[in-house]
Amino acid sequence: NYYTTNEQIYCVTPPCTTNDCLTQSPGYSAWVSVGISVFVNTVKGILGAYSTFYYSTYYTPIISSISTYTWASSVGSIDTKVYTDSLDKFTIKINNHFVNLGTNDELNYDDFNWYNWQTNTIYFIPPGDMTAGFYNLTMQLTNSDSLTQTLSTGYANTFPDDSSKNIYSSTLSGLAYSTAV
Repeated sequence: NYYTTNEQIYCVTPPCTTNDCLTQSPGYSAWVSVGISVFVNTVKGILGAYSTFYYSTYYTPIISSISTYTWASSVGSIDTKVYTDSLDKFTIKINNHFVNLGTNDELNYDDFNWYNWQTNTIYFIPPGDMTAGFYNLTMQLTNSDSLTQTLSTGYANTFPDDSSKNIYSSTLSGLAYSTAV
């Protein structure tokens, strides 16, 4: 996919689905090089350009732990490794329901400087109208600065930091889930 302005052509790349991207280790160092050729038909003829870009897992958001359960009105937590500067860059859902991340520094700081690749904790409250059950949680970051490759963007991958932390569990009937409400 692409879009243009009068001065530039912007190529929008899809998520990486190669084995190198999907089978990364918790070392967060996998990358894949991709080449792209662009040809533009102008009044002066056909102009071409070639460039290489990388899918890098280094800036991919990581979830290393999720609260196994939480009450609909209580606070849950997500341990994460991300590069970002603002809470409004996060979209966190339990199934299709948005969680409450708080405002005015209520649960989390609205602005922060997470550029250290340390594990940080995000606190959330599940939607109050959710039926009790077993659900999956997703976290997505949208940073407009992704062109400079200094901030995390995309859906979070899940890697536990160590074997004592859980990300997924299952019911006795075999239903896999990441949190229970």
